[in-house]
Amino acid sequence: MTISIDKSIEKEGTTIQEQTRQSTYAINPLILNRWSSRSMTGEELDEDTIMGLFEAARWAPSSYNNQPWRFIYAKRNTANWNKLFNLLAIKFGQKMLLY
Repeated sequence: MTISIDKSIEKEGTTIQEQTRQSTYAINPLILNRWSSRSMTGEELDEDTIMGLFEAARWAPSSYNNQPWRFIYAKRNTANWNKLFNLLAIKFGQKMLLY
């Protein structure tokens, strides 16, 4: 199954033309045609946007209103980014060794 995406995006003088995606099995075109305005641009999110996303996540429903959320984030190109990235690499690397 082939579905074409008829989107043309212009960003900073660069135009991304129509792309074609193929799925192995028939799936909803909404899934195949999804895209992110920030994908692969390297655009950094501002603090208000990040906090807005966390606030929306905080309001998500939970079982018995448990609200077990814990959020940790770091911005790229900061000392905290490397610390968090290395912690995640160690954590998931160890987990994969267990399986």
